[in-house]
Amino acid sequence: MPAKNRRKRVLVDRQIQGTLGLRIVTHWVLFFVVSVSVTAALRILTNVGHTSGWELASIVLRDQIGPGVVLLALLPWFVLDSLKLSNRFAGPMVRLRGAIRQLTSGEDVPPVTFRKGDFWREVADDFNLLRQRVLADRAAQRDSNRAASAESSDAQEDTLVMANVQVEAPDGVSLPSSP
Repeated sequence: MPAKNRRKRVLVDRQIQGTLGLRIVTHWVLFFVVSVSVTAALRILTNVGHTSGWELASIVLRDQIGPGVVLLALLPWFVLDSLKLSNRFAGPMVRLRGAIRQLTSGEDVPPVTFRKGDFWREVADDFNLLRQRVLADRAAQRDSNRAASAESSDAQEDTLVMANVQVEAPDGVSLPSSP
């Protein structure tokens, strides 16, 4: 992906991505505990009666150090990769939410486009159709308001002109006086 098109932040929606990150860490811890428990149980079952309890405990712990270090080292990569992946659905929703807020507050909104590889591309297309409709309705409303305002102005001018016109009656005809 070109550098100019990459997101600069890993967390664009703290609620969604934070929940996802926490879930990944929880699953990793659960996997680690189960993995250590199963391998420890297998080691204990295969060495029962051959060694003392303390010696067996030290063997079990020593066996877990290598895999534990590797799994611990991989945890940040798992979380970071998951958060970067979640940018592909959280980022577009953040952008769409901002555009919806702009549109509802009456601001002029450019068409929404998502980055290559983002999810929800069809939602952007649907929003852009809605945006066109809203902008067209706004323009029609403005035109209607202008026309109504112009008609109202013309009607007021005609009324004023009519009020200032003095009509002369033919001889012998009396006209009612205007108020």
